[in-house]
Amino acid sequence: MSQQGPLLIVSSSTRPSLTAALAAAQILPSVEARWADALGAISKVQPAAVLAVMEGVDADDLHAVS
Repeated sequence: MSQQGPLLIVSSSTRPSLTAALAAAQILPSVEARWADALGAISKVQPAAVLAVMEGVDADDLHAVS
């Protein structure tokens, strides 16, 4: 199966455990972004999918992305 673009992982932490798990499974490429940078990253990277790590997310950050 071909991948159309990178996976964008949005989280409050700098390296969520999800990123490590994807790297270990060789599911690449993946790009990380913090919630404050999510919209810019989506525009720049044009990901195939956005994976949102909801642990520790602030409601204001979530609202800004939606």
